[in-house]
Amino acid sequence: MIRAWMSLGLMVPGFVGLMVFGEWANARDAPLLASVMTVVMVALLAIFAVGAVWFGVQARKLGARTGLVPAILSGLAAVYFLVLFVAQWLGGGGPLGG
Repeated sequence: MIRAWMSLGLMVPGFVGLMVFGEWANARDAPLLASVMTVVMVALLAIFAVGAVWFGVQARKLGARTGLVPAILSGLAAVYFLVLFVAQWLGGGGPLGG
């Protein structure tokens, strides 16, 4: 349970970092480093989300009833930001500074 909640908690600074680097990457004169850091933040968020789901499901299998709470919360957050990312890309916003 602790690992699931820690993974979920680490998503918060990950989202903040993604927003900061994403804004930097969308600037007109953004260096390549901004886009690279945005991709790194997306990868970290994916790792944290998968970790929260994995550890939450494992805790549920071991008998902790509330193990699915961090799994569901991280899954919903990941799907929400994936939908926003795809919507920005389809709207011509050019994700990752493109």
